[in-house]
Amino acid sequence: MQISNSLQDYLKIIFDLTKQKKFARIKDISKIKNVSMPSVTEAMRKLSKLGLIEYHAYEIIQLTEKGEGLAHYIFNIHHFLTRFLTDILNLKPEKAESEACKLEHSLDIETLERMVLLYQYLTSCPKVDHSLVKDFKECLASCERKNKMPDICRDCFVKTRFPHYVKQGTAKHVLLKDMKPGEKGNIVMIGPHLEMRKNILKKGIFPGNEIEMIREDREIKSFIVNVDGYNTSVTSNEACIIEVEVGSQKEQS
Repeated sequence: MQISNSLQDYLKIIFDLTKQKKFARIKDISKIKNVSMPSVTEAMRKLSKLGLIEYHAYEIIQLTEKGEGLAHYIFNIHHFLTRFLTDILNLKPEKAESEACKLEHSLDIETLERMVLLYQYLTSCPKVDHSLVKDFKECLASCERKNKMPDICRDCFVKTRFPHYVKQGTAKHVLLKDMKPGEKGNIVMIGPHLEMRKNILKKGIFPGNEIEMIREDREIKSFIVNVDGYNTSVTSNEACIIEVEVGSQKEQS
């Protein structure tokens, strides 16, 4: 059953309250959702018409069998997403809760199933080195130490020589700052420095984007680049942490 995001939130709250004390009341829902009691009353009428709750004015609210099934599904999507964001992405619990609320309304079952599979793969699959998630969290923690080059990044990015070749020498990787005007490639990695990485992402620049070097603007210490058909600029410092695959040796000749 498809219902609005707002009604899904109400169902989730009712489900949680019902788990605690077998029923829900308008005033409790109003307090949790931080909306007026008349707004809650209107939402309860809609849920009642859909056959998801049993509700009569000024009485307690209980989920129907149909409503309990849907609420259980919504509640546990939220719970899983919160776990994924904390256990894998290492977000703080409050942030994870907030982000899970946004995600739970927009993911279809195929995307959700892939996220579940990834979670299981990283945390439970016997073929996977489970120190991978631990190492990733250490990488995040290192990057969050402001004004300090992450030690863990020195081996995976900073010490890497550019240009270098991968894929049996068929693909050349360079730093954006070293690309020539007119040279094109695909972004492979955005390196260390937390704030710089955030600024780059805010410009709509992500791994996988096609990027073309247009020119260097030395007056403003920036490079003008075209990212998937859109011209933008990156600072000289930002261009030092963007790794680009510019094609094979054969293509370069």
